[in-house]
Amino acid sequence: MQDKIIMDSKEIVYDDGKGMVVNMPASRVTGIVFATKEKKRLFGKKRVRSIEIGAIGLSNPLVITEDTDPLFEKYLPKLREFAQKNNVKFTDFE
Repeated sequence: MQDKIIMDSKEIVYDDGKGMVVNMPASRVTGIVFATKEKKRLFGKKRVRSIEIGAIGLSNPLVITEDTDPLFEKYLPKLREFAQKNNVKFTDFE
């Protein structure tokens, strides 16, 4: 399984594995949000954790949920560190 989020100290690269690649330098990232959302399922709703990355030039934030990406836990500390180093707005609703 390949990482959907690859980052270094100054940029984030998102690759969905289906051909969509988004390169976001720290200067374009407007905010990172960790939240818990309700997702509709066949028999009701399920609470899932998500990561949302907003950037200048994107009409909607990039959303990654723990039920769709098995490497979700790996991204959390890396994104938190990226936000602190680059003074990016960071919100944790967990």
